[in-house]
Amino acid sequence: SALENDVSRGMWKVLHLLNQGSWVQCNVDLCPKTTEAVRSMRGIMNGCIFGNIFISVMYPGTFVDPHCGPTNVRHRLHFPLIVPTAPIDSEPELRVANERITWNEGETVVFDDSIVHAASYPGNESGNSSSLLTNGKEGSDEQGLCRVVLIVDLWHPDLSAGEREAISDLYPAAN
Repeated sequence: SALENDVSRGMWKVLHLLNQGSWVQCNVDLCPKTTEAVRSMRGIMNGCIFGNIFISVMYPGTFVDPHCGPTNVRHRLHFPLIVPTAPIDSEPELRVANERITWNEGETVVFDDSIVHAASYPGNESGNSSSLLTNGKEGSDEQGLCRVVLIVDLWHPDLSAGEREAISDLYPAAN
Protein backbone atom coordinates (compact mmCIF):
# COMPACT_ATOMS: atom_id res chain seq x y z
CA SER A 1 0.00 0.00 0.00
CA ALA A 2 1.07 3.59 -0.60
CA LEU A 3 2.47 5.67 2.23
CA GLU A 4 2.19 9.42 2.57
CA ASN A 5 5.49 11.07 3.57
CA ASP A 6 6.02 14.10 5.75
CA VAL A 7 6.56 17.24 3.69
CA SER A 8 6.65 20.90 4.62
CA ARG A 9 3.84 21.55 2.13
CA GLY A 10 1.83 19.49 -0.31
CA MET A 11 1.52 15.74 -0.80
CA TRP A 12 4.16 13.10 -1.56
CA LYS A 13 3.30 9.40 -1.63
CA VAL A 14 5.51 6.37 -2.11
CA LEU A 15 4.90 2.72 -2.92
CA HIS A 16 7.82 0.61 -1.68
CA LEU A 17 8.80 -2.49 -3.63
CA LEU A 18 11.91 -2.86 -1.44
CA ASN A 19 11.81 -1.19 1.99
CA GLN A 20 14.96 -1.12 4.12
CA GLY A 21 16.35 -4.10 2.22
CA SER A 22 13.24 -6.33 2.34
CA TRP A 23 10.81 -6.91 -0.50
CA VAL A 24 7.23 -5.77 0.21
CA GLN A 25 5.35 -8.69 -1.30
CA CYS A 26 1.90 -7.06 -1.55
CA ASN A 27 3.44 -4.18 -3.56
CA VAL A 28 5.67 -6.50 -5.60
CA ASP A 29 2.46 -8.34 -6.57
CA LEU A 30 0.97 -5.03 -7.78
CA CYS A 31 4.00 -4.25 -9.97
CA PRO A 32 5.42 -7.54 -11.30
CA LYS A 33 7.04 -6.11 -14.46
CA THR A 34 8.65 -3.22 -12.63
CA THR A 35 9.90 -5.60 -9.94
CA GLU A 36 11.33 -7.94 -12.57
CA ALA A 37 13.13 -5.03 -14.22
CA VAL A 38 14.67 -3.68 -11.01
CA ARG A 39 15.66 -7.13 -9.73
CA SER A 40 17.69 -7.57 -12.91
CA MET A 41 19.68 -4.38 -12.24
CA ARG A 42 23.24 -4.75 -11.01
CA GLY A 43 24.02 -3.18 -7.67
CA ILE A 44 20.60 -2.89 -6.03
CA MET A 45 20.86 -2.86 -2.23
CA ASN A 46 18.78 -5.97 -1.59
CA GLY A 47 19.33 -7.41 1.90
CA CYS A 48 20.79 -4.25 3.47
CA ILE A 49 18.77 -1.83 5.63
CA PHE A 50 19.99 1.09 3.50
CA GLY A 51 18.31 -0.30 0.34
CA ASN A 52 14.99 0.95 -0.97
CA ILE A 53 13.15 0.75 -4.26
CA PHE A 54 9.94 2.72 -4.55
CA ILE A 55 7.60 4.62 -6.80
CA SER A 56 7.47 8.27 -5.76
CA VAL A 57 4.41 10.38 -6.56
CA MET A 58 4.62 14.12 -5.97
CA TYR A 59 1.60 16.39 -6.35
CA PRO A 60 1.71 20.04 -7.43
CA GLY A 61 2.35 22.39 -4.53
CA THR A 62 4.73 19.97 -2.77
CA PHE A 63 8.05 20.79 -1.15
CA VAL A 64 10.33 18.13 0.38
CA ASP A 65 12.72 19.86 2.76
CA PRO A 66 16.50 19.51 2.34
CA HIS A 67 17.71 16.23 3.81
CA CYS A 68 20.40 13.63 3.32
CA GLY A 69 20.59 9.86 3.46
CA PRO A 70 22.09 8.07 6.47
CA THR A 71 25.26 6.93 4.75
CA ASN A 72 27.47 7.40 1.69
CA VAL A 73 27.45 3.69 0.78
CA ARG A 74 24.54 4.19 -1.60
CA HIS A 75 23.72 6.16 -4.68
CA ARG A 76 20.12 6.95 -5.50
CA LEU A 77 18.82 6.46 -9.04
CA HIS A 78 15.76 8.40 -10.21
CA PHE A 79 13.99 7.07 -13.31
CA PRO A 80 11.22 9.53 -14.26
CA LEU A 81 8.05 7.80 -15.43
CA ILE A 82 5.71 10.80 -15.64
CA VAL A 83 6.88 14.42 -15.67
CA PRO A 84 4.12 16.95 -16.30
CA THR A 85 4.82 19.80 -18.67
CA ALA A 86 4.97 23.01 -16.66
CA PRO A 87 6.35 26.53 -16.97
CA ILE A 88 10.00 26.79 -15.89
CA ASP A 89 9.06 28.36 -12.53
CA SER A 90 6.48 25.62 -11.80
CA GLU A 91 8.21 22.45 -13.01
CA PRO A 92 9.18 19.66 -10.61
CA GLU A 93 12.84 19.77 -9.64
CA LEU A 94 15.50 18.10 -7.56
CA ARG A 95 18.28 20.08 -5.91
CA VAL A 96 21.45 18.20 -4.98
CA ALA A 97 23.83 20.50 -3.09
CA ASN A 98 23.64 23.63 -5.25
CA GLU A 99 22.76 21.90 -8.52
CA ARG A 100 19.23 22.19 -9.93
CA ILE A 101 18.10 19.08 -11.78
CA THR A 102 14.85 18.70 -13.69
CA TRP A 103 13.45 15.31 -14.53
CA ASN A 104 12.87 14.24 -18.13
CA GLU A 105 10.82 11.13 -18.83
CA GLY A 106 13.07 8.14 -19.51
CA GLU A 107 16.34 9.90 -18.52
CA THR A 108 17.95 8.62 -15.33
CA VAL A 109 19.49 10.80 -12.64
CA VAL A 110 21.95 9.27 -10.16
CA PHE A 111 23.40 11.06 -7.15
CA ASP A 112 25.11 10.38 -3.83
CA ASP A 113 22.23 10.24 -1.35
CA SER A 114 24.48 11.42 1.53
CA ILE A 115 24.68 14.88 -0.10
CA VAL A 116 21.97 17.31 1.00
CA HIS A 117 19.10 17.26 -1.48
CA ALA A 118 15.52 18.48 -1.75
CA ALA A 119 12.63 18.10 -4.17
CA SER A 120 9.89 20.50 -5.09
CA TYR A 121 6.98 20.78 -7.45
CA PRO A 122 5.62 24.31 -7.13
CA GLY A 123 2.79 23.54 -9.52
CA ASN A 124 0.10 26.12 -10.02
CA GLU A 125 0.53 28.51 -7.11
CA SER A 126 -2.62 30.44 -8.06
CA GLY A 127 -4.80 28.12 -6.00
CA ASN A 128 -5.48 25.18 -8.28
CA SER A 129 -2.79 23.09 -6.64
CA SER A 130 -4.47 23.26 -3.21
CA SER A 131 -7.73 21.95 -4.65
CA LEU A 132 -5.81 19.13 -6.30
CA LEU A 133 -4.27 18.22 -2.96
CA THR A 134 -7.56 18.39 -1.15
CA ASN A 135 -9.86 16.82 -3.72
CA GLY A 136 -7.55 14.73 -5.92
CA LYS A 137 -8.73 11.12 -5.75
CA GLU A 138 -7.02 8.05 -7.15
CA GLY A 139 -8.07 7.44 -10.72
CA SER A 140 -9.06 11.04 -11.35
CA ASP A 141 -7.84 13.16 -14.24
CA GLU A 142 -5.90 15.24 -11.71
CA GLN A 143 -3.38 12.42 -11.32
CA GLY A 144 -2.00 13.33 -14.75
CA LEU A 145 -0.50 16.38 -13.08
CA CYS A 146 1.58 14.27 -10.69
CA ARG A 147 5.33 13.76 -11.03
CA VAL A 148 6.04 10.00 -10.85
CA VAL A 149 9.59 8.65 -10.44
CA LEU A 150 10.92 5.15 -9.84
CA ILE A 151 13.66 5.44 -7.21
CA VAL A 152 16.29 2.70 -6.80
CA ASP A 153 19.06 2.59 -4.22
CA LEU A 154 22.33 1.24 -5.61
CA TRP A 155 25.58 0.34 -3.92
CA HIS A 156 28.23 3.04 -4.19
CA PRO A 157 30.26 1.96 -7.25
CA ASP A 158 33.61 2.27 -5.41
CA LEU A 159 32.68 -0.43 -2.87
CA SER A 160 34.11 -3.91 -3.46
CA ALA A 161 31.97 -7.05 -3.20
CA GLY A 162 33.62 -7.78 0.16
CA GLU A 163 32.82 -4.32 1.48
CA ARG A 164 29.20 -4.66 0.36
CA GLU A 165 28.94 -8.01 2.10
CA ALA A 166 30.45 -6.64 5.32
CA ILE A 167 28.05 -3.67 5.33
CA SER A 168 25.08 -5.98 4.71
CA ASP A 169 26.23 -8.19 7.61
CA LEU A 170 26.51 -5.17 9.91
CA TYR A 171 23.27 -3.58 8.69
CA PRO A 172 20.94 -6.38 7.56
CA ALA A 173 17.52 -5.80 6.06
CA ALA A 174 14.69 -4.82 8.39
CA ASN A 175 11.97 -7.41 8.80
